[in-house]
Amino acid sequence: MPLNEPHEQPGGETTEPKWLQYKPGGRDVAEAEIEHVIHRSKRGAIYLAKGENLLWDEEENLGAHWTRSTAEAINLLTPVKLTIKDPADRSRALKMLAAGLSRALKKEADEPDEDFLASAREFIIARQLEGLQIWYFIAAVITVVVTTAALATVAYVIPIAREFVIAALLGGVGAIVSVSQRFRSIPIERYTSRRFTAIGGCSRIIFGCMFGAVFLLFQKAEVLLNVADSHPFLLAAAAFVAGFSERAIPEVLAKFEPQIALSKTSDT
Repeated sequence: MPLNEPHEQPGGETTEPKWLQYKPGGRDVAEAEIEHVIHRSKRGAIYLAKGENLLWDEEENLGAHWTRSTAEAINLLTPVKLTIKDPADRSRALKMLAAGLSRALKKEADEPDEDFLASAREFIIARQLEGLQIWYFIAAVITVVVTTAALATVAYVIPIAREFVIAALLGGVGAIVSVSQRFRSIPIERYTSRRFTAIGGCSRIIFGCMFGAVFLLFQKAEVLLNVADSHPFLLAAAAFVAGFSERAIPEVLAKFEPQIALSKTSDT
């Protein structure tokens, strides 16, 4: 955040900017304890203060380069403090922001503009998404463990439902294999909360189990893969694929729905 200070004494004499005296262990004009000075010149100073705060103190009217860069830096500081939990990554992000601001501070107003915080922004966004993707994966793993235990209990207690329970288990296994294979590329909005991301991971496994059971239901209704009646391993593989693929069963349902509507129309 900026800390502006007048440099002119009441008698008209100018004094050296106080930020030129900033050093690790000292304090700025707001009494914040300075831990590391990134940049210091007559135009201003950029430094890290105690409590992982990125601060700057500068002269007035430095131009559009500086104004735009500081506004973006303030916007990026929020995800750094809220979503980057690893201290080393958080420190690196702050230093990258400080380095970008240092370049903007040196830039004269009439020089061509550039994106001074591009590297810092890319790093911060990557760390945001990485954390959310890990939450998604952890939620999916926990869900598959819980559902496996629950379905195994149901299969033991209710033998008549065992075939559908096994199909649901295979669908859940297919879903967790799918998540494990591509969780790094699953699209997640960078401002999504961890709770919402975890719900996404849980629902992916639940839908996988449901797809496995629905596939078996369709097969029993002779809508899908009738040849699997004499090939039990083919049926098991198909239930696994139903859970692995997010689109397989929804596409079957989409094709089956017009047939039901047509049948109802004919009856009418």
